[in-house]
Amino acid sequence: MNTSKIAGVDVSTEHFIDGKRVASKQTFEDCSPIDGQHLADVSAGGAAEVDAAVAAAADHACLDALALPIKSLTQCRWRSPPRFRPGTE
Repeated sequence: MNTSKIAGVDVSTEHFIDGKRVASKQTFEDCSPIDGQHLADVSAGGAAEVDAAVAAAADHACLDALALPIKSLTQCRWRSPPRFRPGTE
């Protein structure tokens, strides 16, 4: 895992997609808004990372709803439009 030390704390510079750290081939420079000092080179999300994140989010959109009443689960499904689920149109 790629990290950068920010205020004494190791912080990942990678994406967090589907419970895993994912690095990108491309990065961008992240600078402090206080003094402009370079903090880290951070993974830049491209089409592959966006697709992976959207697919993971669609797969897990209603996991927390399993502990909710049935009415809430129905509402959760209603709020997860099929267009966000891979393989549907």
